[in-house]
Amino acid sequence: MKRLSILLVLLLAACGNKTNVQPDHVASVQEAPDYGALTKQQLTAYFKVLPAALNAKDYKRIERYIQPQSKAAEYIKQTMATDRFDHYTIKRVTIDKVSVKGTATEAVVTRIMSSRATKEQLTTVVTVFDMRYDKAARQMRITDFNDSSVQVSKSDAETCVMSGLKSQCSGLTEHELKQSYNKLVTSGRLPQSALTDCLNCAIKDSLAIQAEKSAAQVAGPMTVQEAVALVDRTYRTRVEQAQGTAVTFTYHDSQPAADAGGKYYAVQATAGNQLVQSFKVYLHSHEIIAE
Repeated sequence: MKRLSILLVLLLAACGNKTNVQPDHVASVQEAPDYGALTKQQLTAYFKVLPAALNAKDYKRIERYIQPQSKAAEYIKQTMATDRFDHYTIKRVTIDKVSVKGTATEAVVTRIMSSRATKEQLTTVVTVFDMRYDKAARQMRITDFNDSSVQVSKSDAETCVMSGLKSQCSGLTEHELKQSYNKLVTSGRLPQSALTDCLNCAIKDSLAIQAEKSAAQVAGPMTVQEAVALVDRTYRTRVEQAQGTAVTFTYHDSQPAADAGGKYYAVQATAGNQLVQSFKVYLHSHEIIAE
């Protein structure tokens, strides 16, 4: 009986040792990194800081994303010393595809950008990035990249109009510009110009009126003379074309009247002694209502 008790104790001890080994074995099994997800995460962060780094010619801002002594590092450092990356901007970035090959990945990225190298024109660039996992840093690093496609992007009609025909106008037709201008006027983002026979003139005139209104709002309420001048500049061409004769703009009363919209000056367009059209010009908003 004593011998049986000793065997039972030894058996229980062996079982206890066996259960102690299992947690250590489980702890030694680690999940492999998700190289695809890390690639997307790293590239997203890289493109957020890239424009500022290139414009400042500061490689340290993007150093953590690049594999040291790689082709990517060599190219960026060399090109950063030139003016090719000056005025670098990125409008949009899309990570189209990521392929995983062991601890390395290949990412296809499309970005819409501009720089001195593209002559300030928005350009669609498709680039293939080679990346490798850095075990010490626990992140993917760019080792090389090559542009597989470079195309000048179609210019933005709205940007062209709002810049006064100075930016992003390449390749746009007059019809596209007119559509964009009319849309901006209809939405209230631009005031209507009276210069209807010349699209370029109308765009620049609308921007000038908008700038003047903004400046006047900062300065405060307008005078009656300023109200007459604003109506004259905005409506003279349109009214004279409609009447087929020259008109004169004057104020009905030097003191403002008021309605639900606020205080306003009453301005009149006359041809000889005949009243042609009346306008309300609100003091604070500088809005013109043609009656």
